[in-house]
Amino acid sequence: MGQLQLFGEPEDGFSGDHADLSNVTADQHHAQLHKAGHLAGGGDAFAAGDLLDATARVAVRKNSGGADVGARRRLNLIEGSNITLTVADDPAGEEVAITIAASDGGGGLLAYTVYNPGTAETKSTSSGTFVDADATNLKVTFTAPSSGKVLIRVSAVADNSGSAVEQYWNLRDAGGDVAGTAAGVWQGPELGRPAFVTIVTGLTPGNSYTYKLGFRRVGTGTAYIYIGGDYGAFVMEVWPVP
Repeated sequence: MGQLQLFGEPEDGFSGDHADLSNVTADQHHAQLHKAGHLAGGGDAFAAGDLLDATARVAVRKNSGGADVGARRRLNLIEGSNITLTVADDPAGEEVAITIAASDGGGGLLAYTVYNPGTAETKSTSSGTFVDADATNLKVTFTAPSSGKVLIRVSAVADNSGSAVEQYWNLRDAGGDVAGTAAGVWQGPELGRPAFVTIVTGLTPGNSYTYKLGFRRVGTGTAYIYIGGDYGAFVMEVWPVP
């Protein structure tokens, strides 16, 4: 009996000879012949573009258990504020690798210290150069943000021994004074709560830093800081700067 001529290559295990179809129905004859013609290399092989709508759509869902947003041929990833996307094709793994990195964007509080003993404490100095106000309690530790810049704010009750005395604050670390952070905060013999604010730049992102409050007096006399009891808390805050 003659050989049945097919379009394209026959499917695995099927030569196209009538003998190969002896144990299948007429409907199955047609299905196998039709399929063989559409295989890769066949006389009527499908083009990839013809199948995209049927085989290349991916359902996209926001949050597990939520409703599907859509099913399309392409997913468009958009970098939002303070977001960086790294997209790399991986042919061997048959995947596209997506890395999402988020920066702090100058947003939330990085660290803070609140020191508020039940019994009031007095910190004093008559030094004309900066010294630690209290290296144990009046300090803050933080991790530098991606910008390498932070704003540090300190609040505490200050006083001086006389009208000619000025009190200055700064930041100090293990190496001594942190450059560019000194500022005059109080003058005269009256109680008050100055707000000391300074910005530090040039930090290494991801590194840990510890800053202590330093103080000194200008003039003849003594500078005081009162903490706890009726004076209230010492507060030291660190905020990221974009």
